[in-house]
Amino acid sequence: MPPLYPNPPARASKHPPYRDNGQCVTEIDLDSAPGCGYDGCMSKVSAEQLDMVRAWAAQGIDLNGIQKRLSADCGVHLTYMDVRFLLLDNGIEIATAPEPVKEEPAALADQPAAEEPAAPAPAVDGKPVVTLDDLQIPGALLSGKVVFPGGTKGSWMIDQMGRFSWSDLSAQPTPAELQAFQFELTQLLR
Repeated sequence: MPPLYPNPPARASKHPPYRDNGQCVTEIDLDSAPGCGYDGCMSKVSAEQLDMVRAWAAQGIDLNGIQKRLSADCGVHLTYMDVRFLLLDNGIEIATAPEPVKEEPAALADQPAAEEPAAPAPAVDGKPVVTLDDLQIPGALLSGKVVFPGGTKGSWMIDQMGRFSWSDLSAQPTPAELQAFQFELTQLLR
């Protein structure tokens, strides 16, 4: 069987290969290829139309919008990839709009900014105050905060393997405080 194109072009196409009679063709002459569908986006777009594309890109219109406008306003039907190649080949960049600066209303400016949720209330009657977190720590089955009667504060966690751990303890609680914590945690989880 003779080759599809006996005289392959000197340059390789920027466009993806297409199939002709079940054989993949990787290099084609864009001007003489029969029915390839990739007959070159540059040969379809005039200089005036290219200036319109530059203006649209400067306005921040995306590739899809440029493709639709080329079709509607100029009668040039290009694929999305052809429009992308057109912009890349001509060094056209789509402008991005600066993000608007949000101004705070005067009423909100006077109020203090919301901070992290407050720690549990101080311990009362010699019992530690134990709370559960609304959002669990990643990897934790349960997590929360505690305030011991001696003033020690900290966070606790039980992981998915059932292991208990402390974090952010301000001081080491006494054995009696730990026993009271275990009792309060058991009561909280029931």
